[in-house]
Amino acid sequence: MNRPAYVFTILLLAFFMSRDADAGVFAYIGSGLEDSVSVVDTSTRVVTDVIPDIDSPSGSAVTPNGRYVYITSVIADGVVNVIRTLDNKVVAVIPVEGAPVGVAVTPDGARAYVVNNGPGTISEINTFTNNVVETFDITNGADSVYIAITPDGQFFYVTNQANSLVNVFRTSDNSHVTDIDTTFSQQGLDVTPDGAFVYVALTDGTVGVIRTSDNALVDTIPAGMLPRGVVITPDGAFAYVANTNDDTVSVIRISDNTVINTINVGDEPRGIDVTPDGAFVFCVNSGDNSISIIRTSDNQVVDTISNAFGGTIGTFIAEVPSISNPIPTLSEWGMIAAAAGLGLIGVFFAFRRKRMQDA
Repeated sequence: MNRPAYVFTILLLAFFMSRDADAGVFAYIGSGLEDSVSVVDTSTRVVTDVIPDIDSPSGSAVTPNGRYVYITSVIADGVVNVIRTLDNKVVAVIPVEGAPVGVAVTPDGARAYVVNNGPGTISEINTFTNNVVETFDITNGADSVYIAITPDGQFFYVTNQANSLVNVFRTSDNSHVTDIDTTFSQQGLDVTPDGAFVYVALTDGTVGVIRTSDNALVDTIPAGMLPRGVVITPDGAFAYVANTNDDTVSVIRISDNTVINTINVGDEPRGIDVTPDGAFVFCVNSGDNSISIIRTSDNQVVDTISNAFGGTIGTFIAEVPSISNPIPTLSEWGMIAAAAGLGLIGVFFAFRRKRMQDA
């Protein structure tokens, strides 16, 4: 290899090596007390970064590729903040209606749906442009909060704190499909990995089971006092439910809808999520600003992280890839162009020198 080509190759290798970010699994936990989001390394259980200037963070959703986290600010004239996990920078602030709470991203990562409490609307965001492309009404949904999308991306379910109706929408045209009467108002919800059932926390202290094939309420399971957050393990075997008013987490075995364990956690647990490998459940306790970490193999609390956290809901654990942004930015294209230019110039002079030697 001649010297110019060697230099060119080294420049390109240096560029691509510089793009590698630290891979890992991180929890993005909002703090309404400090208007910030803390980033917790789930393997070391240490806060590795704090992202400031995010007003009253509430709902959270991670894109399927782990590259972005969408976090709502539950304030009047609220916004959705977009965090790039590569460097934990806010790369977009998207205005929506009312006080946005719940947010969910479609399985293909193309759209985010935001529940706007107050006006009772949903904003659809194009995640490539981070613009709101449509806003539409929720049936009797002035106090709607949580949202979950089915694994096939075809439907989403929205809960209401003010009535007993779970609203069902079709993603292809954002049309309202039906309402499911659960007798009591609802809080958090999650969908089984096979898309067959939705588990939804009801304010009477139970968890309702909705069969998605016909949107029928087929079971109710006793949980704790005021269940809120619900998360289902990646293998679909268990549902973990955060019970806010008795400081516990209920573990439901999905095969027979039986509570097999009740775990004591911190004060007023609300948000709850599970690591991608299903090994640990992170429960955010809004009353004492802590996180209880539950080992799923034996349902023991193995650690507690104390900090100024808050009431994060939704999916907040992101598996950040080693190359978080494989598509070069404009400045990086400039680096590539410069390296390519140097290489071409070197090749040109090497070719010219060879011709002169052969003459």
